[in-house]
Amino acid sequence: MARFARTVPDTLPASRGVGKRRVLDASVLPGSAMLVWSGAIHLHLWSAGYRSIPTIGWLFLFQAVSAFVLAASVLLTRRPVVAAAGALFLAATAIGLVWSVEWGLFDFQDSFGAPFATQSLGVETAGAVALAVAGAVIWRFGHRPGGRASGRSPGGPGSGRERGAA
Repeated sequence: MARFARTVPDTLPASRGVGKRRVLDASVLPGSAMLVWSGAIHLHLWSAGYRSIPTIGWLFLFQAVSAFVLAASVLLTRRPVVAAAGALFLAATAIGLVWSVEWGLFDFQDSFGAPFATQSLGVETAGAVALAVAGAVIWRFGHRPGGRASGRSPGGPGSGRERGAA
């Protein structure tokens, strides 16, 4: 087995760079879209009357703005920690909705019958999963210990691990 490992190159051939880019795009775009969708739902609900609910009102506005900022950050940076932050943000938003429906939150009891409640829960759950997958894909294909995305793996050319090296 060790002999086989020494004969397999550690980097993807240059022709596979386009495929790698597509994998990164396919993992990042849906999660970012779900962040925007969740933010749009919360902004709409805030403007439609939730802004008058004490504490909950400004939290809806904060959620909307934060979702838009996170979506742009995920798209622009493509860093695993940013994708993880987006996933956790959407998961926390979904948990907040469920908590509010089941037990109430800040003296406010929500309902799954409320406008956009079930849609929001679905979008936030799907978005959290998509961004968790995106973070894993970014880590696998584009992460370099120095923090910048790279097309090379740490064992690439010049590392002493090329074909034939001991």
